[in-house]
Amino acid sequence: MSVRVTSHIAHIDNCIAGKASLSYFAPVRSVCQSSFQSHSERNNHKHGQEIMKAAAALIIYVMMMNVAGVCFGQDRDYESSEYQPIRFTAFGGAGLINQSYATHGSIQFGGDIGLIKVYDFNQFPSGAIFEFGYAGPANHFGSGSALISTNYVGELLASRHKRLTLLLTTGYSRLFGTGNAANFGGGVELFSKDLNHALRFEIRDYFRIAKKEHNIAIRLGYAICASR
Repeated sequence: MSVRVTSHIAHIDNCIAGKASLSYFAPVRSVCQSSFQSHSERNNHKHGQEIMKAAAALIIYVMMMNVAGVCFGQDRDYESSEYQPIRFTAFGGAGLINQSYATHGSIQFGGDIGLIKVYDFNQFPSGAIFEFGYAGPANHFGSGSALISTNYVGELLASRHKRLTLLLTTGYSRLFGTGNAANFGGGVELFSKDLNHALRFEIRDYFRIAKKEHNIAIRLGYAICASR
């Protein structure tokens, strides 16, 4: 009987010692896990920054090529276009954002200045816009971000009467206080008869690569077209 009691006591002591050893190493394991997670997050952030820099360089290059074409008149088709090259647009809209692993309503508003050519479908469209505004959740305005964007934009004729065009755009966005993002979207523009004003209907998504966060909205804009 005493032998059995002694063996049970020894078994309990071993269990306690095992738990104690596990609890002893628990802080070490926690530190290793947090170090690995932080290293992975740093790598993802660095990779996201490299992608954003490459996208920004491409958009700036396209914008410079468009400015050079307008300033020096190297594009004859562009010279004879019925559309005014410079466009000022104010926009606003609402949609959804998956911020902090939860989906909320979102808002986007702001303006852009564009240098845009309108092409037929058998041509490759080129243009650029510089955008400024705000994007964030509708239920907590302060957690959103002011933003600036540089974008490539392509616009194609969608009707024989030249009043309806298709618009595609993508580029780099800097979200102040939040980080970097890629943005992309598309829509249509309906011009007035004199082609000096237009209404824009579009869908735009700001995608934060590091956080895998989308802010997508349906936007309505009003554009004023100006000559050089």
